[in-house]
Amino acid sequence: ANKWPKSRGMITNNTHPQLKTSTIETFFRLFPTPYVGEYNKVEKTLTLANGSQIIFRSTSDPDSLLGSNLLWFFMDEAALAPEYAFQTLLSRLKRNEADVTFPMSAYKFWITTNPAGKNWLWKKFFSQEKRSDFIGIHAPTDENTFLDPSYITMLHEIYGQDLAKRFVKGSFETFIGQIFTEWNENFHIIDDCDLPSTWYRFRAIDFGFKHPSCCLWIAEDPDGCLYVYRELYQSGLTGYDLGELINTLSGKEEYLFTVGDTSGASINQASNESIFSQLESAGIWVEDAKKQGQFGRIHRLKAMLGRKELFIMRGCRHLIDEMPQYQWEPDSMKRSASRQAPMKVNDHAIDALMYGIANRPDRYGLPKEKQDVVYKRDDQYKIAVPYEHIKQQEKSLKVYY
Repeated sequence: ANKWPKSRGMITNNTHPQLKTSTIETFFRLFPTPYVGEYNKVEKTLTLANGSQIIFRSTSDPDSLLGSNLLWFFMDEAALAPEYAFQTLLSRLKRNEADVTFPMSAYKFWITTNPAGKNWLWKKFFSQEKRSDFIGIHAPTDENTFLDPSYITMLHEIYGQDLAKRFVKGSFETFIGQIFTEWNENFHIIDDCDLPSTWYRFRAIDFGFKHPSCCLWIAEDPDGCLYVYRELYQSGLTGYDLGELINTLSGKEEYLFTVGDTSGASINQASNESIFSQLESAGIWVEDAKKQGQFGRIHRLKAMLGRKELFIMRGCRHLIDEMPQYQWEPDSMKRSASRQAPMKVNDHAIDALMYGIANRPDRYGLPKEKQDVVYKRDDQYKIAVPYEHIKQQEKSLKVYY
């Protein structure tokens, strides 16, 4: 900001409280206001004597970041921010102001964070897919030569093995709040292949427009194992568009059922149509996702992962990306201390998968004399017995629906 007069930069954190009590407070401790410029507390904007501006913003609403043309930005604790926030900020770079032009070399961004699993940040800065001009620096705490070794030892004792991997070693393999801890990419991911035509198949859909719609194609083998073998993941689709794409990808396959989020039944006041009715015009009849309750769907999926009864083909890349990143909201974001809720970020494929699993029979754990009973279609979704450690956590819940 000092080097490039009349420039504009932005510093972000994930929530307004974090921005205020952590980022802004630290900034002005390092750079007291009387020495650096004039700060507008309402606008959260610092104006320097050379005309440059530093704007402080939360990434909780990424669309609010769209209005500013930036020379640079700095994201603090970025791993918990949605990828869309980063994409939005990146799109604001390399845009000339009306009265000044900056060289391309002046446009930059910085990110600092603790790891939070192999999320978008890991992919963009540490994976083999990263861009050549994106640099990721891995800095484990125990490599900090300015820290007393006894402090490092204390951190290991306080955190324990799993948390120390994340906060001391900077590991991307584990993080607080991960829901599907049973997920093992070396086991649950399989190569794309043809499946026997005798296996019954079904489709599951999570609807969106601004956010992506996701349709998954799932097959079940004679032992009750599920194989997710095809994925459609795209935003900006009407029900008509979605139906056309689903039919094209489905070919001549036959399906026991197609299930969709209940939001698809809502009538649009302008068109007097629902997504369900638009899909019906394409010959796709969709049944409502059975509402087991969020915990019922999550626990049923966890049970299938734990029993090693779910396999996902490599071509379903969005579902594979979402599985290890699905996480509980941090304590500060809970609506009540007694009820956790998943973070509603990058979960469209997982939601579709859980709708599909909730609408199929799951006879695991039933008495042997009941396992061969032919259940009516409307009763199948009621059968869901969680595996042992979930039983211990949720003793009061015998059946989810």
